[in-house]
Amino acid sequence: MDRRGLRLGRGGGSYDRALARVPASALTVVPLHDGELVEALPAEPHDRPVRAVVTPADGLVTLDAAPEGAAGVAPHTSAGRTRGR
Repeated sequence: MDRRGLRLGRGGGSYDRALARVPASALTVVPLHDGELVEALPAEPHDRPVRAVVTPADGLVTLDAAPEGAAGVAPHTSAGRTRGR
């Protein structure tokens, strides 16, 4: 997964088809292991981004994919945090 909310798939497109059915205003979150969030991955026009990830070390991380004006998790909240940060 990259910081734009895009993932490197296996070429089947099932992930993108599933995300196409989700309203753009929905907070889409993917659980990741530490180290699986990278700066950038190759992308194609049909790729659909998610808006956040959850990792063991960082908790909830909002990505750059949020559409303007979409509701999400305010940065000052503790949603997704497990270590009292």
